[in-house]
Amino acid sequence: MYSDKPWDETHEYGYNTFLPPLVDTLQGRGCRPVHVAMFDDYTTGQRGKLDNYIQRMKVRPERVHHESEFARPAEEHLARLRSARRVAAYNGEFHLTGGNRPRLTVRSGRPSCELLDACFQDTKGRGTHIIIHPTDFVHQQEGMRDILGAINGDRWPGSIINVFFRRTNLSRVLFTDHSGRTKNV
Repeated sequence: MYSDKPWDETHEYGYNTFLPPLVDTLQGRGCRPVHVAMFDDYTTGQRGKLDNYIQRMKVRPERVHHESEFARPAEEHLARLRSARRVAAYNGEFHLTGGNRPRLTVRSGRPSCELLDACFQDTKGRGTHIIIHPTDFVHQQEGMRDILGAINGDRWPGSIINVFFRRTNLSRVLFTDHSGRTKNV
C-alpha cells in the first residue's frame, strides 16, 4: 500500500472482501495464517498515518513494515550480487542478469520496488506465502521472485502463491514452488 494514497475500492476488495474468507478457509484447514502488511513510504517519501488504513482492515495485520526498512538490506544484497557478477547496467539502471532481468535499481540509483519487496519477502522465512496484489503488479512480482531466488543463492526460502485481482474479480493465481518454478494455478 502506498502511504500517500487514500483507501479506495482496490484496498476494500483486497483487504476486506478477499482476505477474510481466505483466512477463514486456511484456518479451517488447520493453518495459522499471519497477516503481514507493508506500506510503501520509500517511493512516496511519506510515512503517512497507518492507523487509518489498519482500522479499515477486517483482518488486522500482525506485523506492519515500511518499505524504507528494507533500503539497507537491498543495498547490501545489490553489493553481493554485483560482486558475484550477477548485475548488468542498462539505461541507467542495474538489472539482475538472467531470468526476466528485473530491475535492481532505478535511474536515481535507489533500490527498485522489486528488490525492496524481495528483501521484505525474505524476512518471512520458510513456508508458503500468499501475496495479494492488483494485476498492475504482475510484472513487479515476477521480478521480485527472480530477485528473491538470487539473493538466496538460487535457493528458495519458501513457496509463494501470488494472487492477482482486477477491480473486484480474481484474474490470475501463480504458484512458485521451493525450487523457484512458477506455474499458473
